[in-house]
Amino acid sequence: MPKKTTPAQRFAQIFALFTHGATEGERAAAERKMDAWLKRHGKTRADIPSILIQAAADDAAAQPPPPPSDPRDAQPPPDVGKNITPLDLIRRMWETYLAFESPHEYVVASCWVLHCYVYDTFSVTPRLLFISAMENAGKTTALDVISRLVPYPKRSDDISAAALRFHMKAGRIMLLDEVDNLDLGTKSALRSAINANRRGSSYDRMAGRQPAVWAGYVPVALASIRELPRPQMSRSLPFYLVSASRERSESLRRFDAGDTAELDMTYQFTRAWQQSAVINPDPAVPKGFYGRRGDNWRPLVAVADACSPAWGVLMREAMVHFARTYQDKHILVLLLEHVRDVFDARGAKPDDTIYVRGDKNIDYGTMANVLGQISKVYRKISIVTETQQDGS
Repeated sequence: MPKKTTPAQRFAQIFALFTHGATEGERAAAERKMDAWLKRHGKTRADIPSILIQAAADDAAAQPPPPPSDPRDAQPPPDVGKNITPLDLIRRMWETYLAFESPHEYVVASCWVLHCYVYDTFSVTPRLLFISAMENAGKTTALDVISRLVPYPKRSDDISAAALRFHMKAGRIMLLDEVDNLDLGTKSALRSAINANRRGSSYDRMAGRQPAVWAGYVPVALASIRELPRPQMSRSLPFYLVSASRERSESLRRFDAGDTAELDMTYQFTRAWQQSAVINPDPAVPKGFYGRRGDNWRPLVAVADACSPAWGVLMREAMVHFARTYQDKHILVLLLEHVRDVFDARGAKPDDTIYVRGDKNIDYGTMANVLGQISKVYRKISIVTETQQDGS
């Protein structure tokens, strides 16, 4: 809902119609309303300048507060040695806390974080989307890590459209968890705000009888147990997370909000880099990446190039990898979603035995992957595979 206007702001709206109305009739009607307002508030036309000054002050007070200052900005950047780039440090942080399936995913996640420092250089800021149908895959940890690496973050596990627009207008980088609970399929205002990843995106709302324009252009990272509606997917770089093996999980550091020294050092170093970074907003991208598909990737390629030629090569290779593997991961996550829905609907318990039947045409590689992920959540479920081939 638009914020209520003050009497002085309402007078300023009437006065604007009186002085700049499109027709003589509109100006005359506004003049009558203006005189009625002055009489109602015990004012005369001599008071108009002071009323307009008050209206301007009320407008300023109604603006979202500036992003909070970060005490880490007051610290000098750390000395990490020669030939070290922000992407080297950011990637190390991802590898410390998250187990991605492919080295290419570390490259993309690192470049997305870095683009958050210079996103206003580009015409598009892609959404970063972490998806997993299973728990303990790292979705929330990913947002925790980002919250210590980017400037002006705002975490939320449940947010309204009005709150989201407020924080975006204030320049906060939004980190939204549990997005599957936001019911984007029916909440158009939320969808519109999340979709606003292109510079100049704006939405008109009415404030009383006057139109008000909302605009918010900031990076957004999201986490969900399932894929989002197609418009949001097309604006996103999707990471399909799976639960890591026990051995790999034990090697990862648990995120502790009270112990973020290395993350903070990485932030400080990257902040210093930002001050002198030279960015080419329109870098060359591999063939086939055109339209929105190319727009989503171009900011990440640009920051990679700004760090080093080697990082530029890695980022372009990662683009091609994501394009080739997206469909396979899309199918796997749908299978996991459907299996999970069946388990939940039937009230699966830890001591249940799950019998899986397949025929000779089944893709056992995919089935093993799905069952492996299920078993990591329902750790005590005994999974038994019975196969029927040639009618036996």
